[in-house]
Amino acid sequence: MTAVQVVCFGAGGERFAVAAAEVARLGRADADADHATAPHLAELLALAPTVVAAATRVVILAAGGATRALTVDAPLEVRTVTSAGVVVPPPGLAIAPVVGFAYIDQRLTQLLDVSSLLTAGPVPAEDADVDPVA
Repeated sequence: MTAVQVVCFGAGGERFAVAAAEVARLGRADADADHATAPHLAELLALAPTVVAAATRVVILAAGGATRALTVDAPLEVRTVTSAGVVVPPPGLAIAPVVGFAYIDQRLTQLLDVSSLLTAGPVPAEDADVDPVA
């Protein structure tokens, strides 16, 4: 059974997670002037925005040499998911970039593919030169 750490957060009233290994940096949206125009994950997923300014965070994602900043709703939490606890969407019902579902802290969480998020919608120019910090 494989275990993976994920970073959990909200967007559009839903709960999501990405692999922690593909998160280059986290920050407060109001303190990250370099990424003040980062798109909100809810927008990319065509969800209704539920942004509370004091609770928004910027997540810098990195995979395959590409990076992208996204705004998400707090809280940000790191949790562990095991392969036995992940349910893959049935064929024909997949919603990109959702690659699976898991119950984390007794809440249904949608697991997202970072590679898909890196290319979803327009990519702001400032994301082209983000220097990932581990």
